[in-house]
Amino acid sequence: MRQQVITGASASGAQLIEGSLRFDKDEEQYLTRTPSGAGSQTLYTWSVWVKRERLGDEGTADVNHNPVFCAGTSSSASTDFRFQNNGSSNADEFWWINWDGGSTYFSLESFPRYRDVAGWYHIVCNYNGTTAYVYINGTLVTSYNTETQNGGTSKINSTSAHSIGCFGQG
Repeated sequence: MRQQVITGASASGAQLIEGSLRFDKDEEQYLTRTPSGAGSQTLYTWSVWVKRERLGDEGTADVNHNPVFCAGTSSSASTDFRFQNNGSSNADEFWWINWDGGSTYFSLESFPRYRDVAGWYHIVCNYNGTTAYVYINGTLVTSYNTETQNGGTSKINSTSAHSIGCFGQG
């Protein structure tokens, strides 16, 4: 019988995907790019594969969210995709918010909780200028703690900074 040696790297159970990125929230790591030209800010589909590392009650983060992606800044306006992590009944929801710096154009805070830190989530967000839709792992999210649909212009495809791993409101 052959003996298998389990090293620290293989014992973690972590799935490594070639070409993927890992962000350490405590190190405040993120990527950012500012497009030189604008595209449609009212018609777009955004898609990402993400694996969570922490839940709402873990860590000592200085903000109450686990950001995935944002466009814009807190001083003007932003469109943010993140997992809400505030230790309340809303912990571990997916939140997509689009605001203009004063009022909210739309805000979708999912009722379902996303607490799997072992698996991957495929998140697709679609905006048609009036209504925002969220699909997670191929299922349309239809139940929200907060659902505000006021249309408006998004910061996605604008000439504002677009960032992976941080959010514009903090």
